[in-house]
Amino acid sequence: MNGLTFPRSRSLYTVLVVSGCRITLLSFFIFVLIPCFSNAQQRLDYQSTVESLKKVKSEKIGENTANTLSLAVNGVVGNNYAAGALKDVLFHNPYLSKRKVERISSVSDQTEGQILQIWHKTKVRIPHNLSDRSARAFLSGDGKHLKAKIERMYGSVRSEYFSALEAYEPIKAARIINTIVDPSVFDKKRREGGGRLDLSNTSWGSSVLIDAYYFASLAELARNSTVAKLLINDRKIVVLQQIDFSFPFSDLNDVTLRLEPVSWSYSDIPALVGLLNNPYWSGLARAQLEKFNEQIKNALNTIPTQK
Repeated sequence: MNGLTFPRSRSLYTVLVVSGCRITLLSFFIFVLIPCFSNAQQRLDYQSTVESLKKVKSEKIGENTANTLSLAVNGVVGNNYAAGALKDVLFHNPYLSKRKVERISSVSDQTEGQILQIWHKTKVRIPHNLSDRSARAFLSGDGKHLKAKIERMYGSVRSEYFSALEAYEPIKAARIINTIVDPSVFDKKRREGGGRLDLSNTSWGSSVLIDAYYFASLAELARNSTVAKLLINDRKIVVLQQIDFSFPFSDLNDVTLRLEPVSWSYSDIPALVGLLNNPYWSGLARAQLEKFNEQIKNALNTIPTQK
């Protein structure tokens, strides 16, 4: 359970539909988020991570850059429950430019540099005081505007960057995915520090949009990553197909967000074959290849025998 990704929102009346089962984010918080918080000893100190992220921005590119980025990446992953707030510290107030992101990545460990690039290309900021009406309007039409924006963001990520996940064991890879899809919440009045770790005064509309971005981003990432699909097989992450959002404090009707299911295709086979010698992923990759093999055998059996 510890590797399972989860939202930071508090939209307790949001209804999730997973394989026909309906649960609220309140139960999701109880059964998923609390077990993750019980592993506090496995997470690095939040404040030291903030300092590492600030150093990534402030230090000149040099021989210490790779080590500084490594500390920052591991800190964000270790504190993945607060990934949105930490990414806001990294990329805003002051702003971290695309050019510097590329320069930092070029002199750092390849895997950690790729994670930094993914964070930069897929970052989402949501104002903390969004109205219910604004949130609902953005999700209208089955969330077409939201889906289009997320598709553009993840389409801008080079496919090989997602291979960075292959360097980690499944539980850590799931935590890294959580750091990627977790949006940040900001207050326009706050100029220092960046990000909001305390969401207690976040509006209902903002909380709804946090959940919508989180789950839609998770589905889009999974469609672009063979490793993420393996994590779904292994039940380390959960991708939803339908989310019903309620607005109990206003007179607005519920709105439903439907997500295309994440499915395997034969185009995944080369990536799966490439994972057969990976100590973390060989077992899961082999199991999926065996499923493909069984599908092919069954298909061949349906071909009429020529006389």
